[in-house]
Amino acid sequence: MKISIIIPYRDRKQSLSLILKQFVDQKDFNQQDYEIVIVNLGSEHVDLGGNAQAKEEYVHYKGIFSRGWALNIGVKQAAYDYVMLLDADVLPHPEFLSLIQKHFDTANPHFVINSPVMFLNNVKTQYIFGQESYSMKDYQNFKSNRGFWLKPKTDGTSQICLAKKFFIDLGGFDESFVGHGGEDLVIHDQIATHLSHWGKWPRTIEVKWAIDRDLILLHLYHGKRNYRSPYLANYRKNWERYRDTVKRNIMINNQGREWGLINKPPS
Repeated sequence: MKISIIIPYRDRKQSLSLILKQFVDQKDFNQQDYEIVIVNLGSEHVDLGGNAQAKEEYVHYKGIFSRGWALNIGVKQAAYDYVMLLDADVLPHPEFLSLIQKHFDTANPHFVINSPVMFLNNVKTQYIFGQESYSMKDYQNFKSNRGFWLKPKTDGTSQICLAKKFFIDLGGFDESFVGHGGEDLVIHDQIATHLSHWGKWPRTIEVKWAIDRDLILLHLYHGKRNYRSPYLANYRKNWERYRDTVKRNIMINNQGREWGLINKPPS
């Protein structure tokens, strides 16, 4: 099982450097079995930190950050049959890829792993930044000591692993969503129609499955949301768009138009 890791990126330099190192330090996983595609939407060019498996797709786009569009671009560029969609502020522990490889059901074309995240506060985040890497000991300490906030439900599809073909069959992320909000849950709810243990809106059973297998990611602190920022300017409109999409039972995104193209940003 070879995995293309797709990271949408804007201005998370410190956390991205740590993410790249964490993938170099993965245990019991062949380094030739993964690649990292960083889709950079208008930030300064990234330092790949010596990770030979990483590459940058730089998009000359200075408008509102569209995470779904960035992920669509990355998946279209992916070299492997399986893709992991990963935000630039979450860290895998050193055994994460080997456990993905162990538990992923490659015989099921619609199988998806949805990893919950442990939300660290600022103090714990600075502790991690001060370490050479994020170790399994740190992971177990955070998990056992409750030194984090674990959401009872996941953030839709902020961190999932699935077959590239399945993602493309769903039409990728709906590129009419610009900025943050709702785009995760649209594709999550579409995936849920294929999986008996998922439901519309992420629910406890799918989270527990990942927790029991130690497939939890670490979410680094980056301050409170600023709803006046361009990134969040469409937040409420996007939630209205999500509700409308669910009401109209749209099961395939971007129908009738090209998507995931570097030179065609969403309007």
